[in-house]
Amino acid sequence: MPEKLNFSSIIERGFTILGRNLSGALLLALLLVGLPGLFLQSQIPMPGELPENTLLLLVSALIAAVGQALLVSALLYAVFRHLLGLGAASLGMLFGYGIQIAVPGILVSLAVALITGIGLVLFIVPGIILMLLLYVAVPAAVIERLTVGEALRRSIHLTEGSRWVLLSFQIIVWMVSLLLGWFVDVLFRPLGISVVVGLVVASLISAFTAIAVGLIYHDLRRIRDGATAEDMVRPLK
Repeated sequence: MPEKLNFSSIIERGFTILGRNLSGALLLALLLVGLPGLFLQSQIPMPGELPENTLLLLVSALIAAVGQALLVSALLYAVFRHLLGLGAASLGMLFGYGIQIAVPGILVSLAVALITGIGLVLFIVPGIILMLLLYVAVPAAVIERLTVGEALRRSIHLTEGSRWVLLSFQIIVWMVSLLLGWFVDVLFRPLGISVVVGLVVASLISAFTAIAVGLIYHDLRRIRDGATAEDMVRPLK
């Protein structure tokens, strides 16, 4: 019977890597995803209303997408250091690596955001399907040095047969995010610090998710290609 993605292993290793790189991962997630995401939320209009500044909304969404790509790219370094048996990465190492390989990750992330965004606007289900198809496009572009089109096709190939597992993982992440957001609001709003605590919690979830994407990419490569972590990083040397 062919090997499948191990859901519990991804979560366990994800928490281990996050714990070993906690300060750097949290700070990067705050700067690259948390703060841009908070500003983006402030620009999204209420249902039935038009945005006050459409251009600012689009720019905010663009910055958020770029930040997410940088976070995934940077934390790939932490993921593969762990898989290779190396020590935790410093903030400088994470940021330096993220900047170094930023361009392919950003371009692919923007393409994925555009494609899935169109799917979500038209009908929710096609957007979710597209998200699952392109789940590992960013790490594929970064690690394998692929063009945008090659990375999208590579992700479709790698995720074949594993999309139900990916959907289950993503649903759990969404549910945990909602529950933690509700808990933070109930517990910390009376103290007046719910926004700050919520920002930290959301950034931790973003960091964990970015690490999980790197682990999922590694495991899919190992399952489908028989590649080791050493094989995967060899083109980057």
